[in-house]
Amino acid sequence: MVAVSRSGKTSISRRTLAEADVPLRAEDVMERPDGPIPPFVPPIVRAEDVMDHPDDPLPDPPQRVDMQQELNVRDPITMLQAWMANKGREKVLITGEAFLCEATAPPGDTRMVRPDCMVGFGITHAELLETSNGWIVSERGYPPAFALEVASESTGRRDYTHKRDVYMRLRVPEIFRFDATSGRYHDAPLGGDRLVDGEYVSVPVFDCPEYAGDGALHVHSEVLELDICWHEGRMRYYDPAGGAHLRNIVETDEARRAAEERAETAEARLEDSESENRRLRELLRERGSPSP
Repeated sequence: MVAVSRSGKTSISRRTLAEADVPLRAEDVMERPDGPIPPFVPPIVRAEDVMDHPDDPLPDPPQRVDMQQELNVRDPITMLQAWMANKGREKVLITGEAFLCEATAPPGDTRMVRPDCMVGFGITHAELLETSNGWIVSERGYPPAFALEVASESTGRRDYTHKRDVYMRLRVPEIFRFDATSGRYHDAPLGGDRLVDGEYVSVPVFDCPEYAGDGALHVHSEVLELDICWHEGRMRYYDPAGGAHLRNIVETDEARRAAEERAETAEARLEDSESENRRLRELLRERGSPSP
């Protein structure tokens, strides 16, 4: 197509030039070819423009390839699940296997993030999977209460820059960051932010009194009512009310085995006691029977 501009200059559309395989020149499409190139304005992309079914559930998150990160993620989730169960909190979601976004978004959309650990109240993991397969704020009406990011080489910087901004826009009350490498991938070994008047304010980080002089750190989560601790590259939760650390996966397994051993020992002692009682009853019957 050939068009005439308001200045009277004849120009050729990009489509015509492309179809004709003619090199595109600035003077062909710009009224002032010697002027500055206008800034690029990205188009507004809506879910319905790129997805066949924008109302479908969110996709499953990809598997983590960093095994050390996976271990550092799984351990805090397991500890929190046990902690909430012991407190009798049934309607609570604790997961690292779901996306979080404001509204349904296509895969790869930067407004959709995957927290390494997300805690939300009023819903269970099973209910989340049955509905949207992820936390969609516009559908639930409120954001999750807590998010944790565990550093890895490939995602570390994004955790405390882009994802922090997304969490603030979604109004997540508390976010925390843990870096097993002492801050090589994050901006610090341990850090966090709390939402105050719509803006994130850094949560104070203190030395751990339980590990004095050992470089251990801790921050307090008001949502969880727990301290999050960094000690020798491992993450722990500390219960200020109970005055003890939450058991991690190894400690929980050791406690389970110890309990099983105690139960087996008690059962063996009970069997021995019952056997001895039977022997004594038999002896008494023999002594109390009339002589022939």
